Amino acid sequence: PTSGPPSECLERTWDVSLSSLQLILQQVGPGGELNYGWNQVGGPSELDGQAIQVEMLGNVDYQQGSGPFFGFVTLTWASGDALGFRMDGQASQPPGAQGSSASSFTAELTVIGGTGAYQGATGGRGTFTGSRSAQLGGQVVGSMTATVAGL
Repeated sequence: PTSGPPSECLERTWDVSLSSLQLILQQVGPGGELNYGWNQVGGPSELDGQAIQVEMLGNVDYQQGSGPFFGFVTLTWASGDALGFRMDGQASQPPGAQGSSASSFTAELTVIGGTGAYQGATGGRGTFTGSRSAQLGGQVVGSMTATVAGL
């Protein structure tokens, strides 16, 4: 494994398995069908053979398990180097899953910037796709892909 990012551009995909670290969620409306609040999830992953920590801070506004979410994703390497993204997405329940806890997620990622080896990040975009079979706040599994310019 290399000790840092390739020069000029980083184009990579990595898998995530994120567990809830902190959850502040409100349920309102008839039968508690409206949910809003935020969730901090995180977990270890690997990128280019290097261990990274993934942290996602997500704000949700769901009706019966579906709706918009936005927030931030931070990748942190063991060296302390970090890369940050803004996340804008949509959650939806799969067909026939009404009333269940299952949800799928799709989000656009936009590079905010970085520190250390990633401080030169000047922009970039990516995607996050994932799913959750447990209730809101449960484990999220998925994949992230990003192209980061300026490295």
